Amino acid sequence: GHYFKAGDVPAGVNLLARLPDNTPVTVQVDKKAAHSDGSLKHAVLTLQLANLGTSEMLTLYTDATAPTGAAVALSNLPTTFDAQVRLDIGGTIYTASAKKLLATTTPISWLSGPQVSEWIVGGPVETGAGGAHPHLTAYFHVRAYAGSPITRVRVDTIVENNWTFKSGATAFTYVPTVTVGGATIYTNGGAPLPHYHHTRWHQVGWWGNAPQVYAQPNTQYLRDSMAVPNYANLTLQSSVLNNYAQTIVPMSNANLRVSWGDTGYSPQIGILPEWDSSFIISGGDVRAYNGTLANSSAGGSYSYHYRDEGTGHPVSLDTYPNLNEQDYGGGLIEGSGGTAYSHEPGADPAAHQPMLGYLAYLLSGDYFYLEEMQFLANYNMIWNSVGRRTYLAGPQDGIVGYQSRGQAWAIRTLGFAAALTPDNHPLKIYLVAKTNNNIAEKTARWAAPAQNSLGAIQDFDWISGYTVPPKYSPWQNDFFVMVFNRLVDLGFSNAATMRDWLNQWPVGRLGGNNGTSGMCWQSATQYSFNAGIVDAVGAYVTSFAQLYQRNFPTASA
Repeated sequence: GHYFKAGDVPAGVNLLARLPDNTPVTVQVDKKAAHSDGSLKHAVLTLQLANLGTSEMLTLYTDATAPTGAAVALSNLPTTFDAQVRLDIGGTIYTASAKKLLATTTPISWLSGPQVSEWIVGGPVETGAGGAHPHLTAYFHVRAYAGSPITRVRVDTIVENNWTFKSGATAFTYVPTVTVGGATIYTNGGAPLPHYHHTRWHQVGWWGNAPQVYAQPNTQYLRDSMAVPNYANLTLQSSVLNNYAQTIVPMSNANLRVSWGDTGYSPQIGILPEWDSSFIISGGDVRAYNGTLANSSAGGSYSYHYRDEGTGHPVSLDTYPNLNEQDYGGGLIEGSGGTAYSHEPGADPAAHQPMLGYLAYLLSGDYFYLEEMQFLANYNMIWNSVGRRTYLAGPQDGIVGYQSRGQAWAIRTLGFAAALTPDNHPLKIYLVAKTNNNIAEKTARWAAPAQNSLGAIQDFDWISGYTVPPKYSPWQNDFFVMVFNRLVDLGFSNAATMRDWLNQWPVGRLGGNNGTSGMCWQSATQYSFNAGIVDAVGAYVTSFAQLYQRNFPTASA
């Protein structure tokens, strides 16, 4: 996967690569998303080198030469190819076959070109007599590389327990076996595996030899493209990088918290989680790369995955506006049977929620990680009660309303998913519209017209409650600042009004322009202000000097 700066690859222009000696290398470009000017934003790139030593430096460049050659076709797959899932549930054997599904269903085409094609198929696991399991499904992402004959096929096998509307949603325990080309790639050691409701897992295997190659991107270009924050240049200790999970087995949690409701510091909290930011800061260290993939995979172990059995995609509030997790209205089925992990910290689903799937999908181009983003973004909207969503706008509009920090992280996840979802994906318009709804609602509520001259939000603050004057947690507002700056960077220009209003908050607390705000920067990171942004009669304070005087009367005297 590769993200491009706006304008670097204009519409209608192609990409090639070259080696240091200027030898050109053909690149297959599967375009996924474009910037507003039509230039390429995100694509999956495929190329093959004739020889590979310890490492090779490749430079991408634009070229008018149109790609040629017929795409790898399903008919090119060898007749001996198959990948299978086998689940032993109390002695009853359920199976699914990639070969059968490719022959009997209409696949989704994910990649298509002369170097590689990928097809996505899925269906229920079935008994030998044809009886389908009502809840468990298997998906195969089959990526076939060109050859005559084809000798390498990468298969991402996914097993899900995710249906939204089917009664009886619960945990199922089975002994799993996944094979690719007859070779076993996963068995759980032959032991039973509990598969919790509304969770999923995946394993990647190869038919033929797996290439031992790591494609390390230019992380400075990644920063310059604004796809990721421009983190400070730091030297990371090996102990940090060595701590990240490098692989994952099904129904495990890698470096994620067992309970996302736990308080205090966690590496999963931030505009991106620590392993993602470490990847960028380190210049693409493979340990951080593997940690990024492993932890986004671990998101599958948490029960927030609601797939519409009718469309095959994450369930839509446009179709089911009353769907919600508070009273399980709108037809949503509450799962039973317990889970090993908790993603719901009570009053706020997103207070400590990590951003899962974003960098993993951006870097890998794997459909599994795209859906992880979409499931999590959708869950944050579904979680709100219909009454709450109706109060904020309409039940189908997807407005989030809980603690300030939770609102910020939920809007982040939604906006990131909308920005990277492919332009031709059925959920693209849906996710963009819901992001725009949240931008518009927050802008109208706070920034236009401006509610105060501080850029500060007093909304569902977890310290304050509804007391006047309240305490105030300034860092929760900082999360909003980060998110709306990132939304603008990712192409949501309509977030600029809210961003500019919010940016007054950190600037003013840090002293303002040449120290003119009247507040001392040393007090900017106070965990909570004893006096909030409203005075004793509920009016907003008029300046940072007044805020400083109310909270630090001795220092400001």
